[in-house]
Amino acid sequence: MKKNDLSAITRDKLYFLLSSAKNEMVKYTNCIEEVEWCERRIGQLKNDVVQQQQHQKQSTFSIIGGIGLAILMLYLCSESTKEGVILFLLFFGGGAALLLIHGLYYLNSSKRKEKIAQEKIEEFEEALPDLRKKAEESFDKFFTTIEPYEFPRDYWYEYAINKMLKFVEIKQADNWKEVVCLYEEHLHRMRLEENAQQTLDEIKRQSDEIQRGSNASRWAAAGAWASAAGIWLRR
Repeated sequence: MKKNDLSAITRDKLYFLLSSAKNEMVKYTNCIEEVEWCERRIGQLKNDVVQQQQHQKQSTFSIIGGIGLAILMLYLCSESTKEGVILFLLFFGGGAALLLIHGLYYLNSSKRKEKIAQEKIEEFEEALPDLRKKAEESFDKFFTTIEPYEFPRDYWYEYAINKMLKFVEIKQADNWKEVVCLYEEHLHRMRLEENAQQTLDEIKRQSDEIQRGSNASRWAAAGAWASAAGIWLRR
């Protein structure tokens, strides 16, 4: 399908296109953030499971130690006088009791926490495919919005579209060429400002999300990807 030249459309059509693209891109970005949050939670919970399993091993050692002390106490008591038995009961009996109580308490606690973590992992893993599908559908809607036009991939991310729309809204730009020039000048100024690094990082993150999360067939249909890093390559 032949694409329409953005340079040929009116200001009103450009505004409508950028506004529609912004709305769909915001939805897509929100979906991607939900996917990433879910993936992070799964990773955190899996680490929690590993930690609880380590705690269970330590608790088991405490229980074994308590049993060992109890056996030693019984043996020594059988070989000792009455005074010795009392001493061994106080010393070894107390130690054995503490180890057993400590081990049993933390073993039960860590098993309970591990079970809760496993249940949450299953819950998030069950939800993840739907979140990814939702993100894919959101990107498809964005792509459908810009598909009729030769919309450069360098600007397929939320920050660029928002900024371009702003230029049109405040009437700094009346056509596509002016929008692109203003945006490129804006990027150039940011590169020169040290305090803009955080914004640049966010721009690149959004670009990488698009590249990673988009439908491969969509990319193939539109041509080779000039990554948001095209911004960085033009430095």
